[in-house]
Amino acid sequence: MRLDTITDVPFSSPAEHLAAEFRWLDARLANHVRWLKQSGRFDESALRGVHLTEQTVTAGLRSETEEVMPSADVLRDRIDARVAAGHPPPLYKIAEQFALSSFERSALMIAAAPALDARYQTAIAFAQN
Repeated sequence: MRLDTITDVPFSSPAEHLAAEFRWLDARLANHVRWLKQSGRFDESALRGVHLTEQTVTAGLRSETEEVMPSADVLRDRIDARVAAGHPPPLYKIAEQFALSSFERSALMIAAAPALDARYQTAIAFAQN
């Protein structure tokens, strides 16, 4: 059974929770790049992403073993269900301590991601370029 499909089992560690949050962020970033392209807001100039192609960036956001990534909303629901089933991981503890909304908690995750995993430095810069 794949760990990302389990919804009633608490996270076994903060690292497992962080991996699930990264998977959620992968889905959000891939959706954002796709939206930019579909809406015509995607700049195709030669300097886009300092010569990084969309395929180069989005390939780092997908698991090599899966064909279709679940939607970010499905992933968020799975994460929230697993958190509710056990002890809150550090991200949720911080959000609770500072009375952050779920949106603010997600923004904190997005802001921290580049410091926690270098592939998000490129992906987030690419999406904002």
